[in-house]
Amino acid sequence: MNTLRNPMVIWVRLTMDIVLSLVIATVWWDIGSDVTASDVNNLASVLFFIAAFQAFMAITSMHSFLEDKAVFVKEKSSGCYNVISYNVSAFLASSPFLLFIAIVCSLIIYFSLSLNSEGGKFFIYTLNLFLTLLCADAVAFLVAAIMPIYIAALAACAFIFGTFM
Repeated sequence: MNTLRNPMVIWVRLTMDIVLSLVIATVWWDIGSDVTASDVNNLASVLFFIAAFQAFMAITSMHSFLEDKAVFVKEKSSGCYNVISYNVSAFLASSPFLLFIAIVCSLIIYFSLSLNSEGGKFFIYTLNLFLTLLCADAVAFLVAAIMPIYIAALAACAFIFGTFM
């Protein structure tokens, strides 16, 4: 929730996601139209690259979590709230921003790559990206909860995301 009080984090992450989406759009422009057997590998590669980069971007939320952690420990010991209510509220506070990122990036990438335009495929793609962002943020929060030092948590989270590749 500290992220909401620090709008610079929001703008930096949103800017980085938009710029990366524009780079992906220019590099893989119109790859989804008239797909042949040789294009399948390129298409799978770009979809993997999008998901992997978005997952790595979850590292940006670790710093605000570590700042909130000290306040949470103090308020928990005072009996203000418990772990479950804190985590549910943190999830609810970050979900709209992650959904916004998923929608904006999907709008830029999906149509510029000419991916499948039939039915609700765009919404499935956006939902997939949103769930990827949620899972990556959950992993980043878990690592930050276990490791109190930002640099160590950053390295551990990068290692974890790297092993999933």
